[in-house]
Amino acid sequence: WNGAEVGRLDGGRGYVPDDDTLHVRARAGVNRLLVKVTQLGHNWALGVRVTDTDGNAVPFTQPER
Repeated sequence: WNGAEVGRLDGGRGYVPDDDTLHVRARAGVNRLLVKVTQLGHNWALGVRVTDTDGNAVPFTQPER
């Protein structure tokens, strides 16, 4: 998150929405999220949901490439 590691899971498991919760502080303007997925076999999946501290969705846009 903005250049800092905020979570890690070394191992394998199936995808379950909201299985992990990470608390980060956003800054005004652009915030960057980098995710590394190590595939141990089968299919892989990733979900990210950005909310405020009350669980309300935070609107965001992805920069055009």
